Amino acid sequence: MVFDKIALGTNTESMAWISKQPQQKPINEVSPSMSQRPRVTQHTCWIAPLACILLGLTGQAQAQFELPATDIWLLDLTLSGDEVGIDQTSAPIRLTRHAGYDNQPSFSHDGRQLFFTRGDADGYTNIMRAQLDRLDYSITPVADTPLSEFSALSHWNPALNTLSMVQVQEDGAQWLVSFNPDNGQFTRQNDNSAVGYHSW
Repeated sequence: MVFDKIALGTNTESMAWISKQPQQKPINEVSPSMSQRPRVTQHTCWIAPLACILLGLTGQAQAQFELPATDIWLLDLTLSGDEVGIDQTSAPIRLTRHAGYDNQPSFSHDGRQLFFTRGDADGYTNIMRAQLDRLDYSITPVADTPLSEFSALSHWNPALNTLSMVQVQEDGAQWLVSFNPDNGQFTRQNDNSAVGYHSW
């Protein structure tokens, strides 16, 4: 198995990484009502332990493209001083089995949730939530909108209980927004309409 991306939750003793699936046509799980959503423009992200190297290519939506087929796995870490290693006594857990794009994992502050981007065959994306404190890991959408969202992170201030993410508008603009799960409201964070990725 080939692993091409790694994400480390620095506040937990767990790690998530992305594995490439064998080449296959992703299943389009988008509902008819979501078929007109703006597509995510080209983007690539490499998240390495204790650091985040962001390679976001922004711009207006161009030709339709197919997102790569990837899945998310979980494994335990060992922490010894400043050294981080993989726990060889526990088996990796495959978190997603989606025949499409599951990528950009990000842990919640308390380590009980993992947020990630799920894409369909047409290049549309939603933010998903996996409940890591449940045996079935219960994966559900964070917000069901007619737009595309990606690159979700828990806000740097845990007291705010919000997520930040990039939201693609109908005209192709990509805004950094915050999402409040308590009231379902999105709030634009700045005046930059060409945001690729962000990090707190």
